[in-house]
Formats: sequence, C-alpha cells, structure tokens
Amino acid sequence: MRIIQILFISSCLNLSNAATLPGFDCAIHLNNKNDINVLLPSILSKMYSPEYRKKTKAKYIKRNSDAEAVKKILDRYDIFKSPVFTSSGGIKHYQINQDQFKKLNIGHKLFKKDGTVFIVENHNTFPDFKVGVVKKWTDSFKAFNEYDISPTSIIRSWGSWSTIKQEPKEVIKILKKKLKNKTLISFDLETSGAARTEQITEIYMKKSKVSFKRNKVALKKQSDFKTYVNANKNTIRDYYNSVDRPEIIGQPTTKEIIELTYYDWSKRSSHESELKVLTKLKNYLSKNPDAIFMAHNAFFDINMLNNRFYHHGINYFIDESRVIDTQLLARYFWTPLKRFSTDTKSKEIVKSLTRIADNLKKDGTQSISYSSRLGDINQAITGNDPTNWHRADADVRAMDEIFISMYEDLAKSKVTQEQLKEAGVEKKFSKAITD
Repeated sequence: MRIIQILFISSCLNLSNAATLPGFDCAIHLNNKNDINVLLPSILSKMYSPEYRKKTKAKYIKRNSDAEAVKKILDRYDIFKSPVFTSSGGIKHYQINQDQFKKLNIGHKLFKKDGTVFIVENHNTFPDFKVGVVKKWTDSFKAFNEYDISPTSIIRSWGSWSTIKQEPKEVIKILKKKLKNKTLISFDLETSGAARTEQITEIYMKKSKVSFKRNKVALKKQSDFKTYVNANKNTIRDYYNSVDRPEIIGQPTTKEIIELTYYDWSKRSSHESELKVLTKLKNYLSKNPDAIFMAHNAFFDINMLNNRFYHHGINYFIDESRVIDTQLLARYFWTPLKRFSTDTKSKEIVKSLTRIADNLKKDGTQSISYSSRLGDINQAITGNDPTNWHRADADVRAMDEIFISMYEDLAKSKVTQEQLKEAGVEKKFSKAITD
C-alpha cells in the first residue's frame, strides 16, 4: 500500500529474543528494566553521521545561512551533544532535548533519571525532569537506519549506470542476469499507515519459477503466503479515534486506510498477531535464501517489512541487491519507450498515463507527468479497471501482469539511448545514481 510518505519513526518492542541483523549487533531485552523502548526518528539518527552533517551544512550555507547558526541547528538534533545522566543501576543515558522529544510518537516510553518509566502522552509538553535513551540502543538503530533502501539504491544495485546505457536491451540483460536460476517472490503489503510505528495488516507473497523464451518471460507459480494480521492496540486506538470525513483529504486517518484496503475490521481478532505472522513468514522465506523480491514502489514495502522484522526481534533482512521494482522499471525504461513508439497501442497507453497539472509553470506552460501507479499502468496495458485495488493479492496479480508485458515490450525493442535522447523522452537518472 502506498498512500503517503512521511517522516519515519521506529520503535522496538517485545525483543525478549535478541536478533543479529546485517551490519550490527542488536541485543536489546525489554524484559530488563535497564533498557527502554524508544528509538529516535531516522532523520535524527542521520544527523549522527559526519558525512550527513557536512552535506547538510553545505546545503544551508548555499542558501546563505550563517555557518555558526547552521552548526547550532545540527547540534540541537545530535543526541550525543546532549548531557549524559545515569539512572538507577548505573546505566548511562543520553538526554533527549525538547526538539527531539516533540518528534517522538505518542505512547512511547522513556526512562526518567531515577530509572522509572515515563509515558509520552503529549508532544507539546516537555517534562520538567530529564529523560533519555541508552547509547547501545541508539547505536543499533543508527546502524540499522543505514540499511534504509531507497529508489536510488535499488537502481544503483542493478548496475553501474555511468557505463551502462539506459536503453531497453540493457535493462533486459540486467533482469535476465538477476533472475537466472532464482525464485522470484512477488509481494505486496497493506499497512495501517506509512510510518514505521504502524503495523502490517495484510501480506501476500507468491513464489514463482522464472523462465525466458525469446522475448518473453514466464512466471510459474510454486506456492504463496497470504494472511491478514490482527490489529494491535495502537491500530485499534487510532481506528476509534479517527474522525469521519466525507472524503479522504490530505493524510488519511487509520480508519480511512483500513477501509481503503478492504480490511475486515469485525474479524480482526480471528487473525494472528503480527509477531506470529512474521515468524511464519521468515520460515517461508528462509527456504529460498537467494530469492529475488519484486514489488511496486519496492522501497516502501521492503523498508516496512525489514523494520517490522527488526521491531519483533526476528533475524531476517532484505537488501536492495535482491529487489526488482516494477515502478522504477516503468518510470525509467518502459514509459520512455512507449512515448517514443508510434504504434496505436503505445499512443493509447501514453495518453492513459498522462497527467497535466492544473497550475501553470513560471514560463506559462502546464507541467506534464506520466503516472507510475500500479493500477494506472495495469489499466493502461489491459484496458480493465483495477478490481479490488489495495488488496495485497490483487496488487500482486496486477504487478505480475505488467511485469510480463513490460518485459516483452522492452525485449522486442531495438531503440537506442541516443534515439530516446533525440526524441526528448529519456527519463534521466539523478546524479546520485550515475556517480
């Protein structure tokens, strides 16, 4: 499910079993009162990085900001610049300041100076006592946060685009190499929201054997994993606290998301908890340790899944080297090809995907873009209205359909990158991808 993108926040709960994930040792036990269940927002953890601080400082200075003022801004968000205090039992904590406190999610727990627990109920009321976090906790999350997958990191994992031409035959070579003798797991998640503190409400994964014949790819289903997840207490609270609105405006409420994704609220208690579901899912995925995962707008689904594994202390992690994103495939390769092509079907597809902005640009022209939403692409290719849109299994079926269709279009094409450039339809990579 991809509805909104907002600042990510994360928390670890129920970590009675330690987990070791790639790149760091996460050994935090919440049955020990010396540990706390709060992690800082990812934007704060990035501030720990000297490289990130350097880039951010340069950005502010480029905007004519005073260097000393910028340093103060960065320091304010750096937890290790804050004073240290020691709670009962001799555990050292790093104090959270008011700016950091406001970014915490309601319902999280912090430690008071005397070692007792403080529940965050109001973001706007900063406590008059010191609260803080354990260093090993922030260290582990900082390391985990470095594994965040982005559209840029996915594209970069496909190849070195400073040397690979961005044309149909090249991406076909990459797809064949990535999928050769591998199991493909097409999947989609539905969630109660976009933040990492939200939960997964539905999972559908389908394992397929991949085969290539001339210009076609075939996906033969081997097995699948489908389940709904019982709503946790935070989702239940947010659902009943949601305000009814005549239509979804701006950021949708939890209730609106639940209804949009066809989650049967009345049957929630008949489903297993997220912890039990993800434990079973890990066992299912572990049978194919080198499988390739495919999703549409994959960075959301992969990051959400990785984080929920981490949240429950389940030692499973998917990195970008194992990911195919059909949205990126469409945006950078297939849509430019369709815009270049002059056959009737291609023209109909481009027309279906074209979006013209209401507001005029500075030069008086209207901004034109091309939709890369799963339902829009599927409808453009098949001519059918999306059915059961935002059901995980339906989304996977639609994704497999467009992957097979896009693959054939790209494989048949002999269009070169130079032709795409000359026609003005090339979707240019950012400098971050080509560096």
